Amino acid sequence: QLICIGSQHNEHGELFIDSRGRVFGASLVHDAFWLEGEDVWTGIEIVLLGRRSRPLLHPTQDDVTMYGERYTRGDPRIYVP
Repeated sequence: QLICIGSQHNEHGELFIDSRGRVFGASLVHDAFWLEGEDVWTGIEIVLLGRRSRPLLHPTQDDVTMYGERYTRGDPRIYVP
């Protein structure tokens, strides 16, 4: 279960928190979802410092583009919960 806790990137994305305290982001512009941090403090730090997040792939997705790069299934940079 995810709870929306705010917006980011000039309201082009939303932030969510889950029951384990992980912080996720979702684009409102394209089909992307990512992990900001394994806990609230890491998630906030990543957002505020502009560090790269780890993309997730929906089971129906084979790839996603973030930061001008294409991430494909099996890429070690993809977060697998």
